[in-house]
Order: sequence, then structure tokens, then C-alpha cells
Amino acid sequence: MPDPKKFDLDYRPESYWDEHESIFANIKGDLRKNAIRQAAKDGSLEEIPKVLFAESLPEDLRDSLGAIHPQNMGGEYLPDYEEDEIQIAQISLASTTRDVISVRARRVDEWIEYRIEDEYDTEFDCDPTDSRKPLSLGELIALIDGAKDERFESRGLVNNFRNLEMPCDPRERASFVQVSSDYYPQLGDWYGDEAREWLNRELELLREE
Repeated sequence: MPDPKKFDLDYRPESYWDEHESIFANIKGDLRKNAIRQAAKDGSLEEIPKVLFAESLPEDLRDSLGAIHPQNMGGEYLPDYEEDEIQIAQISLASTTRDVISVRARRVDEWIEYRIEDEYDTEFDCDPTDSRKPLSLGELIALIDGAKDERFESRGLVNNFRNLEMPCDPRERASFVQVSSDYYPQLGDWYGDEAREWLNRELELLREE
């Protein structure tokens, strides 16, 4: 486990809906979102065609981008968001089509409800399913690590994919899963540290063989 002292696990955003981050949060396409986020940092947003800022792309444009490279499809086929729903974290896989798992929050009266979606209608269970205020960083990590994906016996949205028996170098498997969030700046670093610890264990096992 990463060193908790390096992270503010009690950090929680004041809101998922009233923050600047909500501008980017619901853009489905993984690479598309990254490009727009980088353009915002560079001050070049005006160079991005307006259609690319939409949550979902028109079907013909989505298909055209996928034809250029299959990784452009990553996230574009996620289910549509429900009313008042926003993505608070995502798990991106370095698969051929850059598959994405989306952790979502929806405002319902005085509560926030949570669900997990991917591009294949997979059934997920998560805990908590709701809360009165946004999750702390520690609570979000617990939700991601405790979630049940129907395709696996064990829980967790990250290590199940790293532990797949793929015929590749452990270094490739360590970077196969990336976690990010527009609301939790330290979330990606937490799972980056976890990936390095996982890789060190795998390399040590190889040395012992």
C-alpha cells in the first residue's frame, strides 16, 4: 500500500457540481479529454473544435476517430450520464481500444448516489452507494478498491487487471491501468505509487525463480 503520510486522505471537494473541474469531468473520450485538458493548460482552447467539448460525440465523428486509431474509441462508448450525474474518477486501460471504467456521482435531493459503468454493460457493485457529502480521497480509494466487477472473483478495479496473465513484461502490466480524477489531484499519484510497489514485488518474484 502507498505511504498514507504522503497523501491527504481526508481531502474532499466541496462539491462535484460547482467546481471548475466539472467543465471537463463528463467528456467521455479519454484521449479527447486529455487533449482538451492540456489545451486549457497551454491557453490554446480556442484551437479545439467546439464539437469535441461535448459529453458524447455524434456517431459519425466517433466512428471516424476510431478508424484513425482504435485508442481514440476509449471512453466514447460509455453509457450516457443521467440527470445531474458527473464522473468523479476513471480507470483507463492500455488495451487496444483504451477501455474506460467510469465512477459516477449523481445528486438526488440531499444525497449523492454512486455507480460504476464501463463500455460493455458490466455489472459493478460498490460501497458506499450514497453519501450526504462528497467522498474524501480515502473513501474514494476504498470505493475503487472494494468494488466488485462481475468478471472477477476478487474485488477492486485496478489490481485485477494488473494481475491478468498477459504475455508481456511486468513493466507493461504495471502501466496497463491508470487512475485519474478531475476532483482528486492526488488520486493518480496514489495508484502510481501502488503500481510501482506491485512492479517491485513482481520483479522480486522473477529474480527468485
